[in-house]
Amino acid sequence: MTGQILITISLVAILFCNYMLFRNMKVSRLKKELLDRVHDKAKEDVENNRDWEWRFKALDQQGATYSEMMVRFWKLVKINSFYKNTNFLS
Repeated sequence: MTGQILITISLVAILFCNYMLFRNMKVSRLKKELLDRVHDKAKEDVENNRDWEWRFKALDQQGATYSEMMVRFWKLVKINSFYKNTNFLS
């Protein structure tokens, strides 16, 4: 009986660790995609002699950190889940 409980707990822990591993990959991709998009928009701003720093500040202030995105494992890894205001992308 005790062995079955330990095996079940071990399997649940392994499944959770695998889920978090894949979630880490998804969060990493999302953050990279966001940074790439903000970088491209900021580059356009520089070419058009507009203020560009606000985009990076908005990205930092309006959204969740990498750690917050990892810890909130019940939320989907999508822009809308963690960034309510995405005006820095337009």
